[in-house]
Amino acid sequence: MQTIGEIVRDRRLVNRFGLLGVMALFLCAPYAIPAIWDKIRNTFGWAGDPYYLLKPVENQTFFLLFGTVLIGVPYALWRCIVIPSRLSKSSLLWLAIFFTLSQGVSLCFAPNVSYAFRCFLLPICCFSLFLMVQTLDLSMLVLERILLVAVLGSVLVSAYALAQSAGYEFLPYKPLSGEGLEEELGKQKISSTFGHPNYFASYLAPLLFWSLYFALRGRFRWERYLSALAGLLCFGALVVSGARGPWLGLLVACVPYYILLAMTPRLRRQLLFAAGVGVVFVLVILFVPLPFFKLQFNILDRLLASKQISVRFYYWIIAFEMLRDHLLTGVGYGYYNVLFWEYVARFQATPSGELFQYILAEQIRGVSPGYVHNDWLQIAVEGGIVSFALWVALWATLITQGWETASTLTRRPRVHLMATTFFASFTVFAIDGAFNFPLHIPVSASLFWTLLGLWIVFRSQVDKRHLLLFEEEQSEDDEVSKILQGVPRVGGAKSRPRFRQARRK
Repeated sequence: MQTIGEIVRDRRLVNRFGLLGVMALFLCAPYAIPAIWDKIRNTFGWAGDPYYLLKPVENQTFFLLFGTVLIGVPYALWRCIVIPSRLSKSSLLWLAIFFTLSQGVSLCFAPNVSYAFRCFLLPICCFSLFLMVQTLDLSMLVLERILLVAVLGSVLVSAYALAQSAGYEFLPYKPLSGEGLEEELGKQKISSTFGHPNYFASYLAPLLFWSLYFALRGRFRWERYLSALAGLLCFGALVVSGARGPWLGLLVACVPYYILLAMTPRLRRQLLFAAGVGVVFVLVILFVPLPFFKLQFNILDRLLASKQISVRFYYWIIAFEMLRDHLLTGVGYGYYNVLFWEYVARFQATPSGELFQYILAEQIRGVSPGYVHNDWLQIAVEGGIVSFALWVALWATLITQGWETASTLTRRPRVHLMATTFFASFTVFAIDGAFNFPLHIPVSASLFWTLLGLWIVFRSQVDKRHLLLFEEEQSEDDEVSKILQGVPRVGGAKSRPRFRQARRK
């Protein structure tokens, strides 16, 4: 019979509590917008203002903050009693810490520190998840379970997006105010539970590679089948979303993904089979009329939407104007949107501003941008050049580690596939962040920082096991070479052990 003190100091119990908390956040995060509450309120005729699509980002932020405090505070207090048995010494950990601190320092230079701090609560929440997953003493199997929960949690999100494309709306959806571009009208009908198609596309695109991972290397048959179903639904939802940034990230990530997996013959064959299934699925979507799948926009018009491209280009111009005035300290976290119209007035007063007058009058139409639509540039504008330098250093280290780890584990197919999947999912975030703002959307931002923490745990375990495996293989090669020293070589061929058949007496 364990005493209360022994239960409190039980390392497995605190790890289980933190693990279940992370899994619960992963499973519930895509459904953070309280549209279900609005549905219940309307069903029973209760009074009150609707929440769904009123401020979707704020609703997601509140959910993640509430969940992180509810789970993270007890976990942190418990960890003060039960110290983690191992902590990573990765350079990525220190770069992430210094990057977050540099963004926190930029709060001091914001016009209103309290407002900037409220905006900064989301990065604090995501960074807490990043630290939390590194203290859970995760094994490779448990690490897979966390990612599998994230993949399975996306099934209903993808299915609901496909239902919206066919005209079935179960939640009190209404179009976002201020969306005036014609190319956006059909696209805005597909928002799933996120409130905007770009938001759920930025979340689903990295998970598409993880659904493929579990479909190829799942430990159980049900796991492989459900992951394959999740991947197909996710792929279809990305098609109907019309989000170009996540699709560009997927296409770019597929190049290193195939190159790395082609190093292992077994994975190469499985990848070709999966690619064939994907091609057939695309052909069915484009040429076979399906009752549950319907594009709400013209694909060619969506790809060549010059109006939206010019609007984002104008956002970037204003961002560079802010960066020029606040190069070292930045304008403060969350203050790009606040100072946008002030800098628009300054820029339009210059001779160059006349060239962009039509964008303001015909396309932007007085609607605030919200974000720069470029995570890299927004980090530089709001945090300054120091934050941007640390961010670039973090990504340079991450890409280098990812390629090195994936390319040196070709003899271990499962670990090789996991490392390659990590690399591909991070590539999607990097490319999508150059045209959208996935790291400023609560659900996709929490996914990125959690994946980054899991990557550090994964690499620390792989380094130890790979070193042990290398030493074992090296010792075996030395023994074999000693045995084969007296065996003559024929030409340049490698020597092989020869066995004599025993004579029967």
